[in-house]
Amino acid sequence: MTPRDGQRAPLSWPAAAGTLALVCLAAYWNSFRAELLLDSQTIILKDPRLTSASWQSVRDIFAYHYWWPSLESHLYRPVTTLTYWLNHAVLGNGPHPAGYHAVNLLLHAANALLVFALVRGVSGRPWAALVTAAVFASHPLTVEAVTNVVGRADLLAAMSVVGGLLIYRRFLVSAGWRRTAWIASLGLVYLAGLFCKESAVVLPGAMLLHDLACPSVAGPSRAATVRRSLARVWPAYAAVLPGLAVLLWARWILFRDSPLFGQFGSDNPIVIAPLWTGVMTAVKVAGYYLALLVWPARLSCDYSYNAVTLFGWTLTEGQDPHAWAALAALLGLLAASVLAWRRDRAVWFFLGFAAVALLPT
Repeated sequence: MTPRDGQRAPLSWPAAAGTLALVCLAAYWNSFRAELLLDSQTIILKDPRLTSASWQSVRDIFAYHYWWPSLESHLYRPVTTLTYWLNHAVLGNGPHPAGYHAVNLLLHAANALLVFALVRGVSGRPWAALVTAAVFASHPLTVEAVTNVVGRADLLAAMSVVGGLLIYRRFLVSAGWRRTAWIASLGLVYLAGLFCKESAVVLPGAMLLHDLACPSVAGPSRAATVRRSLARVWPAYAAVLPGLAVLLWARWILFRDSPLFGQFGSDNPIVIAPLWTGVMTAVKVAGYYLALLVWPARLSCDYSYNAVTLFGWTLTEGQDPHAWAALAALLGLLAASVLAWRRDRAVWFFLGFAAVALLPT
């Protein structure tokens, strides 16, 4: 408990968990009416690995890529595929969507509670944390991850990043065997997250932001504080390196002969664009997501392919005005983060965390 907790009305964990569960249920009760649509038809209904509750199926899940055998792919998410196998073969859900939706909704509710725990821990404001988690639980942008069953990869990656940060915070205040246990847990959670979806790679960046905003130790000078902090936190950063190494090794084994690595432009034109054209296009994409956070009136099931055109270096044509507006908005947020650094490090941390989370996008 932080000093700020004692200055406000108490908020128990059961009350917060129950409130967030009700918010999730109210927002997504109708998801159970959705069939296995879009990518779910291929990834779940056409994957022979999911039909048999056998060790051979488990072996094949780790031996082949995410879209196997229907399409060639550069995605490798065996832990996510393993959860589909648990639904399909072990729990017997087969082609019936209700069980898959139940798991997605439970994961989303768990993530909302993790968000509550993180905001409460960093800010010391339990009621602000509850409101933040409730917005996260009910925001329309999460519909693609919750209602679309294969959005489970995003739910699991989010659980790895937010849960990993909470584990890291526990590591910072632990000693002895508990410190070792939290380090091991952090490494395992990061490894699992990377094999759920590649976007979980941002966890070390979020840890670094946390260290900048909330130093674990203090010294007589800034240099002394940095030295003491590094001496305390380096085991946690070392613990996440094996997970990243295993991911890179697995991807090299699986995709070293794949022809797809030169074809990313069909899915993401930024990859093949000139540097600054790609940067401004990425700025535009970030602006679109920021706009959807504020006014999610028009959502899409897919933001790739021709949904985003490359920046054309004009002021008025095509989507270029959106890019300039997005650049202005991002610069404004950067200025706000500078002010937040001086006034409230918790606000600075969460602004940075949002930026880091958007980087894979």
